[in-house]
Amino acid sequence: MTYSPIDLIDQVRFHLLKSPPNIQAALNAINGASQDVAMHPAIVELKRGLETGHWQNDKLLQLSTAKGSRIYVGFLKGRENKVQYLEGFQFEPYEIAADVSEALPQSRAMPVLVKRSTLGFHQHQTVALFEDAVAGLPSKAKHPAFYFVDRFVRRIKSTTRDFIRSMWDQNEFELLMSANDESLLEACAVWVHLHEYFHGWGALPFLENTQAKNSKSAGGFEELRVDVEALISLASDLAHLRNSQLVFQVILTERVFRYALDYAPETNLDARASLAALHHAENMPGVIVKTNDGRRMFDPTLLMPWLMKLQADLTSADAFAAKLPRDRQKAYLESVLEQMAGYDGTWHKPDWIAKAGKTPEYAWE
Repeated sequence: MTYSPIDLIDQVRFHLLKSPPNIQAALNAINGASQDVAMHPAIVELKRGLETGHWQNDKLLQLSTAKGSRIYVGFLKGRENKVQYLEGFQFEPYEIAADVSEALPQSRAMPVLVKRSTLGFHQHQTVALFEDAVAGLPSKAKHPAFYFVDRFVRRIKSTTRDFIRSMWDQNEFELLMSANDESLLEACAVWVHLHEYFHGWGALPFLENTQAKNSKSAGGFEELRVDVEALISLASDLAHLRNSQLVFQVILTERVFRYALDYAPETNLDARASLAALHHAENMPGVIVKTNDGRRMFDPTLLMPWLMKLQADLTSADAFAAKLPRDRQKAYLESVLEQMAGYDGTWHKPDWIAKAGKTPEYAWE
């Protein structure tokens, strides 16, 4: 594998993480790099910042998101991942099908395949990068929502499918269980496109109302809301899209099961969203049934009525919150999610989820 700007950034990162940061060693690493690597625009800007002591993360963002760019470089806040600071990754954009982008053109999702990354992005559970993780960006900076869809696929193959094999009626998710990697990549890319589209839709669109949805419970409410909207659309207005049924199965299993399996709700908003969906389903009799061999399955006659009821409850809560004073919106949405999830001071996973779940101590939570 050839030496790339990402490898150099990893070297620079190593020197900057020292206490105190070894600026001269970082500059020496850049000066000692080959011409083609050292003259990459992001490296040139990084060197300028090291020499002057003035960082312009918005300039790095412009270089990283310029047309034709395949390398992202930026200083991250390290708020959720303690090993992250200066980071970068080399990527290839994953183009979604034209029928999807034409049907829903307004989505800031940027699905990508990660070809190489710095150490802070090595964790397999790091599957996305948003502007709130980047340090020093101007409030109006335009930052794509990067989604590492190849890692979504690995996650499905390593966790979701294992859970279905051990705990669920496999016939219900036959498309998900048999899909090849390319089909799963396409399905995940469509999912994140829909996800970001629906973030911009509703009574309290997310980007215009981040102050109302920036906590773990209120954020969990929003994550559940947009994925339920996507599921309803895939079963109705978007049913004509290629592989719509596979996309439906991917979103349903990931949103309802997978996050609750892999993450602790005490620290992770997606796990809270999953618990809310699970408890909501279990509170509607007959939605999740136990088979003769001890597995679970959705009653096919009740799955869509349940999703429509969940959509109605979330939409109603979002609309009610929009009418509240801004300083009360977040607390209200938090209470809705926590009540839906059965939170009573403790987060409770259904026994059959707790038995199958991993809940590892991931750094990226």
